[in-house]
Amino acid sequence: MPIRSIHNECALLEKVAKGDQQAFEELFHAYSPSLAEYVFRVTESLEMTEDIVQDVFIKIWVKREDLPALNNFRHYLFILSRNHTFNCLRKKANQEVRHEEWARQFEKETYNEASSE
Repeated sequence: MPIRSIHNECALLEKVAKGDQQAFEELFHAYSPSLAEYVFRVTESLEMTEDIVQDVFIKIWVKREDLPALNNFRHYLFILSRNHTFNCLRKKANQEVRHEEWARQFEKETYNEASSE
């Protein structure tokens, strides 16, 4: 796992759990580069990587009260990122399939209209 722990992680998690935005920013800046590196290796898309990393940290902020109870924040961060990445890739694949189906249908309808003229 490419995500490395930071020395003051427990203290930051406690502060974030209490709503400390500065601690959250510190947590974000400490973990987002290695997290983005991991996500980019899977997605091969800078745009998708940025969106996923932001979404992961938004989820962390929303569920911040649960942070002190975590035994291993890095593991939690990795699993959260992995799951969100795969969900995004699945959604993108489904959209591409629907787009291809639409294009085939459009082409078929266009051909049928041209043939009937």
